Parts: sequence; C-alpha cells; structure tokens
Amino acid sequence: MTTGSKDNLIIATWNLSGGRFARSKGTFDYESCEDLDYFAYELIKIKPDIVCLPETHLIKEGDSGRSMTARLAEKLNFANIYEAPLHTSHIDSQYMLGLGIISARAFTARNVPLPQPDFPLFFANGRQATDHTRWLLLADFGQFILSAVHNWPMEVFQYSYDREPGMSYGRSLEQVYLKALPADKPLVIAGDLNFDDTQSVMPHLCRQLNLSEALPPEKATRNVGTRPDHIVYNQGFHCIEADAIQGMSEHYLCYAKLNLL
Repeated sequence: MTTGSKDNLIIATWNLSGGRFARSKGTFDYESCEDLDYFAYELIKIKPDIVCLPETHLIKEGDSGRSMTARLAEKLNFANIYEAPLHTSHIDSQYMLGLGIISARAFTARNVPLPQPDFPLFFANGRQATDHTRWLLLADFGQFILSAVHNWPMEVFQYSYDREPGMSYGRSLEQVYLKALPADKPLVIAGDLNFDDTQSVMPHLCRQLNLSEALPPEKATRNVGTRPDHIVYNQGFHCIEADAIQGMSEHYLCYAKLNLL
C-alpha cells in the first residue's frame, strides 16, 4: 500500500476489541466472531504508516495459529510487527489480550511495565480482575519515538481517574510515562488511555513534554460518546489533520497526519 512522504506520517490507533463488531453500547457486548477483513479495509482507506493496536487477540501458549496483529499486518502489507501479551481476553477467554504496533517503517521496540493498582478491581458481576499486566510500548523509529499504550479502564471497575483512588493511580502511571518517554526527541503517544482528558489526568506529563492532542476535541472515539483514545505529540511534529471515524466497532478508528519537523 502507498504510505506518506519521508517527513509526513499517518499514525493511527484502533482498539480492535478482538476484531469484533459491537452489538450494542452495552459493556462487553460484542459479536461472537471476528471480522478482520473489515478492520483491514478501513485502515487501508486512510493509508497509514504506523498503526497502534490495543485489544488484539494473541494465541495462547501451546495453541497453533497466528496472532491478530500478524494477520492484520499481512493484510496491510506491513513487514514490521511488535506485540506484547497482557492477560486473558475479556472478549473471548480462549485468547490472550495483546497490545501491538504494525508499521511500514522499520523500528525497534521494548516494553515498559505499568504499575498495578493497589486497590482491588471488581467487574460489575462481582468477579475480581486478578491479572493486571499492562505495558507501555516504546518504538524507536530513529528520528522519532512512538509509544503505544492501553491503560486500565477504571470505569469498568466502578472507579474513575478523576477521583480517588483512581486519581492517585493515574499519577503513578504519569510517573512511569515521565521516566520512560524522551523529552529531547520527536514523540507521539497513541492508544487507548482510558480517560477523556489527558491534561487533567497527566498534567505534569503534558507540561514537561509539551504535548498536544491531535484528535478533534468535539469528536468521540467510542460508541458511548466518550474519548478514551488519543494521539498526542510534542513539538517535534506539526499536526496537519486528524479524525476519529465511527464504524462498526466499539472504538473508532483514530488517525493523525503529522509532519516531522
């Protein structure tokens, strides 16, 4: 597929919900089968250079088959793939949930572990979430750094990043971000941050790294009208255009065309 010029990048993030369509606006209400062709078709239309992929599905150890990240990269003719396992999927327990990056450009990547909440997390049905694995992915493209992220969804567990104890947990996340992310290199953070206002939850990060939101503030990124998905960038880039495209999935396809300065 054709990608942007040397200095222009189209960076997308799409929480795939395991490649499932949303049946309704209800929590965890998904179709039973994936439709990866749909997601590939929609991505191809925007001609991305890099795609961040929260909530992919990975094959569990010992099973045969290829991960969703690898299969989607093949459909987009992307040769560069990185993915990290999180925990058993809430969408389909036969899979591991993953966080991935696929790209037309070569990169190296590593995982930075995110802190676990120091308070118990319970789903609405009373079941406790016992596996808290979350990563900050750092992808080095040479001229710039891309960080893909998928934070814990506090509202699923009847908490919020706007009040305690979620507020203090958000500050602990912020400290990890500040330590891991460069202040002296062009930077993009993209993914499902699971809060609407980055400036409110991570004010020190936004100020110290001089971060700006690419996505239009009036656009929702999820079918319930919230804005958990973000593409933020520092002064090493100029945003040319950005959008969140509503479709068949719970989360919307978000992208930004950025000029590398």
